[in-house]
Amino acid sequence: MPNVLVLGAVSYDTILKFQKLPCTPGDYAAQEVYRRSGGHGTAKAIALSRLGAKVRLFAPLGSDEAGTLVLRELEEARVEATCTQAHNGTPLEIRLLDEAGDCMTLCMNPCTFAERLPEEALREAMDWAEIIVLHPLPYLEPLLCALPQKPVWTDLSDYDPQTDPNLSFVRASDVLFLSSDRLTDARATLRALGTSRRLVIATHGKEGSTAYQEGRFYEQSAHNFNLVDSVGAGDNYFAGFLIEYAKKQHLERSLMTASVCGGLAIETQALVPKELTLDLVETTLLARGIL
Repeated sequence: MPNVLVLGAVSYDTILKFQKLPCTPGDYAAQEVYRRSGGHGTAKAIALSRLGAKVRLFAPLGSDEAGTLVLRELEEARVEATCTQAHNGTPLEIRLLDEAGDCMTLCMNPCTFAERLPEEALREAMDWAEIIVLHPLPYLEPLLCALPQKPVWTDLSDYDPQTDPNLSFVRASDVLFLSSDRLTDARATLRALGTSRRLVIATHGKEGSTAYQEGRFYEQSAHNFNLVDSVGAGDNYFAGFLIEYAKKQHLERSLMTASVCGGLAIETQALVPKELTLDLVETTLLARGIL
């Protein structure tokens, strides 16, 4: 299994569940409220670790109660976390979630461009890593020129090529992931991003996912899982794909594994299923006739 360095967001989240997301001014009562660790970096690091990778995570975090809770969860998942003091404390997010899986996120104190990661420890971690996972965060952009010659996997999340092209992160990456939610033509975007030998994957939620590499598209349908909480599904998908692809670079099998990891993630309130293992993924693939 690969050594993976994750440079991504960490937060502590409050989840408010509604039958349908509020869309007009007024007073609304949530059907359910719960709290847990959050952030793309946290979710990917934990999922990768549970699937067997050795994982190091670097991120700003506050020396507060929320930060302590996040660190505890990372330790339980055997993620080696190196956290610097966040200027505004541990990032706190409120996520409004409805029964269809649609989500709205309110960021209360996001990290700033001024955040810094420990340079010496980061250099050592980059030497150790076989794969580097990035998110297009402002404080990470100055690090792009110092990345070693190793595979860089970047999650562009809700990518919008018109308003937020993130070109520096795109150029630095060997593999790109993005959501198609803001794309008017997903295939055209994949083709534009998939220059040279770069692999690009777009997720479409309930509509599955599409990969593009060397002029060819690969489609993967979604499968029926019991929806409890959709937050983190994309990060679990990412982790499943990375672990499978790192083994034999079998693209179609990697899409299947990723789809199952994303599906298992929506069946629990946890950011990452506590029982997630490669054996569980394999069993699910066979039981559902996906393989």
